[in-house]
Amino acid sequence: MRLSEINQELAEMAGPTGTTPTTGATPSAPPSVAGSNGPGKGEQLTVQKQDKKQTTLVNKKTGIQTVIPNDPQSAGKIQRSPTGQAMLYQKAQGSVPQVKVGDQVTVA
Repeated sequence: MRLSEINQELAEMAGPTGTTPTTGATPSAPPSVAGSNGPGKGEQLTVQKQDKKQTTLVNKKTGIQTVIPNDPQSAGKIQRSPTGQAMLYQKAQGSVPQVKVGDQVTVA
């Protein structure tokens, strides 16, 4: 067997590879979930969306979304500090207070 034939067989065994969009659009970053490898301490996130099931935060610098479930048994809790600043505690369990789209949330 020639080297080119071996390489072709290996490529067929590996299957199709990822492709780059041809429309010029950049793929959006996958959302992270609170409690996983989420945003770092001190990062500023912006509330992008809130509904009965979850609150979606986005880092304006990176475009990465963080989803906080509104289930009190799940990891991820937003709590207001005494100064009124919304703070995200990624590993704590609790509810998410009513925050508005555009509000800034700081990662604790």
